Amino acid sequence: MDNMNQPLFLTWARNRINRGYCPIVLITGKQRSGKTCLALELAYELDKNFNPDAQLFFKVIAYARAVMQNNNKILLLDEAGIELDRFRYADARARCFSHVVQTQAYKQNTLFIILPHNSDIAKCHKPYIDMLIVVRGHGHYIAYIPRTKYWDMNDMMITTKKIEEVYNVPLPPEHIYQNYKQRYEKQIKVDILEGEIKKLEGILNPKSVKDTYVNPFAQEMTNRVTNLAQP
Repeated sequence: MDNMNQPLFLTWARNRINRGYCPIVLITGKQRSGKTCLALELAYELDKNFNPDAQLFFKVIAYARAVMQNNNKILLLDEAGIELDRFRYADARARCFSHVVQTQAYKQNTLFIILPHNSDIAKCHKPYIDMLIVVRGHGHYIAYIPRTKYWDMNDMMITTKKIEEVYNVPLPPEHIYQNYKQRYEKQIKVDILEGEIKKLEGILNPKSVKDTYVNPFAQEMTNRVTNLAQP
């Protein structure tokens, strides 16, 4: 991007990094809207040596480990397209985010967290988000600064202030995009979709009657009705 026309977000992020802070950026948006491409491009603009192999993660546990093991790095967590069930690992995800937030006291990593829903971040972690980027479409996003207001120790409200709306953000460089595409396709096809398809096959096409789960209460009621119906 041209430095004269660069988004305000990049100026803000560079200022935070140069001052020794470690911003946490949450990127949300609907499926296939270009969240990861935007995050890769922004990460590349902030660090021309950005390496997806070592700085892009699809699993929150691996991401939490990388945050603790690295310093002064840009690290991306892309769970937007990987986790099909947003509630399955909600508790584990919240615990890992707690570790990520705690490292902010002694680390200077810049963290991008890519999720399909803002609500996937637990309420207790939202005050630690420094910037919210809502992706409207490919190359189009709106950036917000979150503001937290406390009435007492147990009650808080988070509001946002729009700081910019940007169009026509270019795609990340080819070597970065192709790296992400290959890793993502392998991860989503091999580790996620095939496992889900096998589970569905077991449900829809059980090998035997024993493989089919029967609710004991429902079975008992069925037996009683059958017995009553007999002469």
